[in-house]
Amino acid sequence: MVRRVAEKLILIFFGIALPVMALVGVEIILRIFPVLLPAPIRAAPKASLLDIFKRDPLRIADSELVYRYRSKVVTTALNEDGEIVEYRTISLGFPDVGFRDDGLDEEKEFRVVVLGDSFTQGGAVNLDDTWVEQLEQQTKADLINLGVGGYGTVQERILLERYGMKLEPDLVILALFTGNDFGDNGTYEGRVTKRVDERLKRFFGRYFYSYEMLKYMVGRSGGNPHLPKTEKLNDEELAYESTELKLVFHIPHFFSLEKGDRFEWISKGAELATENILRIQEMCDEREIEFLVLICPSKEQVYWDMVKTLLAEPERYDPDWPNSLIERLGTESGIHVLDLTPVFRAHSGDQIYFTEDTHWNVEGNRLAAEATYNYLVENGLLPVNH
Repeated sequence: MVRRVAEKLILIFFGIALPVMALVGVEIILRIFPVLLPAPIRAAPKASLLDIFKRDPLRIADSELVYRYRSKVVTTALNEDGEIVEYRTISLGFPDVGFRDDGLDEEKEFRVVVLGDSFTQGGAVNLDDTWVEQLEQQTKADLINLGVGGYGTVQERILLERYGMKLEPDLVILALFTGNDFGDNGTYEGRVTKRVDERLKRFFGRYFYSYEMLKYMVGRSGGNPHLPKTEKLNDEELAYESTELKLVFHIPHFFSLEKGDRFEWISKGAELATENILRIQEMCDEREIEFLVLICPSKEQVYWDMVKTLLAEPERYDPDWPNSLIERLGTESGIHVLDLTPVFRAHSGDQIYFTEDTHWNVEGNRLAAEATYNYLVENGLLPVNH
């Protein structure tokens, strides 16, 4: 009897231990040889496994925002060009939150609060090279960067209500990234309610390449239930290289032309984007604050002429439908909307994004700052003596 129990326990032990050991082995190999990873996974480095036993150095859980940044954090990371990028957060006068900004300038009378995700925060460049700081240098205004990586429009509206309006801005800029803001909105409810499955996904997604690799393989096989029925690309990577450019593209599934192919959560995210933009407009109108929505295009949109040459059926895709939706909303609701896509496409012969990283490089940030400045001046959204 005792022997049989012991044998069963041994079998259970090895039944659990062997798969775990195999996964650990795969994880170690992928960390030692990241070249084995597909480009979309390689472009989003994981935290150290040792950090599992530490608190998140930058983020703290939040019941409404999902997470917010801690204040007085200083950390560094290498971007894909091997450059050291410093991330430093300050409080801006709020004791419970931090932002990647250079601080309030009390001498400047005109204040601009800027909302957005990692494109606004400055995903892979130093603070002075972000488009927000470059724009600030062209004006006499104090631009306050409230960008938070991974945020969608829902969270940005909450952030504005909780913190941004207390800074008494004269202008609010909402930077909307077409590459994933609708998706971030669509998954917001599951993230904020802290469903166990969502928490596990975030945990494994943050620390384990093997988990991301498994997701990628499932997507490639067509076994992912979230994939469109008529397309088995799940952010498939496509490489383009010329003498001037070196780019890796990821084809977002919601680029697909057929509306029925768009996932339910993408459609829901688009609805939430329009709903929350209108709520921000209402807040601004009540306080006589100017409001601008800045559309930040994805790499794939800007270099679409090149992407088309890599696709079997390019006619099946409509990369600009998010832009059309927001521009139509602006026209109907009297909201200022600046779509940076045409400006960036005019520079599609230049390397204005990183090769694998989805973000703008320094030159891309400079271009965004210049185009935004010109729009603000032309539309009288800056003080006369700017």
